[in-house]
Amino acid sequence: MAWAGALIWEIQVAQGIRAHGEQVEWVMPKQKTNRGAAKRFRRTATGFKHRRSQRNHILTKKPPKRKRQLRGLERVSPADVPRLKRLTPKKAR
Repeated sequence: MAWAGALIWEIQVAQGIRAHGEQVEWVMPKQKTNRGAAKRFRRTATGFKHRRSQRNHILTKKPPKRKRQLRGLERVSPADVPRLKRLTPKKAR
C-alpha cells in the first residue's frame, strides 16, 4: 500500500520531522503569532488592552456621553490572558 507510506510521511512532516537522505531529523515547530489577535490587542506590562466595542457605526443615535465613555482602551479579562499569551508569543504591537 503506497498510500499508507505517503500518509505516514505527511503526518511526520506535519509534526516537524524532516528527512535528509536516510537521516531523519526532528525540527522544533515555529511559534507563530496569530495576526488577527496581534491587530486587536496590545500587550502592556501587566496584561493586554483592547478596543471597546459599540463604537464603529450607528453613532448618531448614541448619546455623546456614551460615545465619550467608549473612547480609549480597556483591559482584557484575566481569564482571557493565558489564551492571548499563546496567540501572541511575541510582542503584540
